Order: sequence, then structure tokens, then C-alpha cells
Amino acid sequence: MKERGAMKTELRLAKDTDLDTVISIIEDARHFLAISGSDQWQHSPYPARSDLAQDIFLGFGHLFIVDHQIAGYVALISGENPYYDKLSHGKWLESETGEIIEIGRMALLSDYRGRGLSKAFYQSIFTLAFRKNYKDLRLWTHPKNSVQQHLFLREGFKKVGILDFEGERWAYQKLL
Repeated sequence: MKERGAMKTELRLAKDTDLDTVISIIEDARHFLAISGSDQWQHSPYPARSDLAQDIFLGFGHLFIVDHQIAGYVALISGENPYYDKLSHGKWLESETGEIIEIGRMALLSDYRGRGLSKAFYQSIFTLAFRKNYKDLRLWTHPKNSVQQHLFLREGFKKVGILDFEGERWAYQKLL
């Protein structure tokens, strides 16, 4: 657990009983993306209840906790992703370990946006990834999701190319 000013933050595994809360977080983020001008998560059910339930079942789903309150959600997905083989207009950075973790479906509730918590959210992810020996962090987003793109670059990710998943997605990578 880390303290940020007077705020305590941590990342914990999501449980089956958290599913409805996770869905609410994703719906809140879907609305934020829409009013921000991004069509990410707008024209398909993705991420659907079944995607989020599977995250939790597989141990990928994590909740970001601020002062003992749920503030956000992220899926930290290990294993092969067939979309990574389809990177165009660039190439992945070479990792020494080959152990990859994908940061996906990251969302912070609107009540917590604008409070400087995204840095603590990312640091929690980096700490957990490092503890589990994942040194190659990958993520991708919609070209119009400028908020996330700014955060990715601020947190040391490099834009490495383009993926095709429900349209063009910009791929980013960070080696720990």
C-alpha cells in the first residue's frame, strides 16, 4: 500500500462479488470516452460483462483502491495475445525476459479523475508487474483517446506501432 499525501492507494485482485462494481466503473469510463470525443468502447459491447467476469475468473482483474474505496479497475493480462503478431508501422522493443503483461481495460471512476491519482494507479501496476517478474508491459488505445496517450508517455511508455482491433489502435510498450 502506498500513501499519496493523506491518501492511501493499493491494487487488489477483484473478486466475483466485485463484478457489478467493475461493470459500473467500465460504464463510467465508456461515458467519459464518449464526451471526450473518442469512439473507443462505443460501438460494440466490448468490454462486455463476460469479458470482465473472465478477467476476474482468470485472476487478471484488479481494483485500484483509494482510502479504502474502489476508485478504478485494470486487467493485467498474462499470456499470448495474437494481436501482438499483427503490429504494423513499427516493432516491439526487445525484452530480456520475454515475460509480457498487457495492461487492459484501465478505468478510473469520474469522482477520482483530476486528482492526480493516475500516477499512483500506474505505479501500483508497475510494482505488481515487477514483483511478478513481468518486465515487458504492453497496452494499446484508440487514436482519439488523447488522455490515455498523454498518460502512457508520461509514465515512460513508447509508442511502438499500430494494431488492428475493432479498427486502428496505437500500441505502446514499457520495459521495466
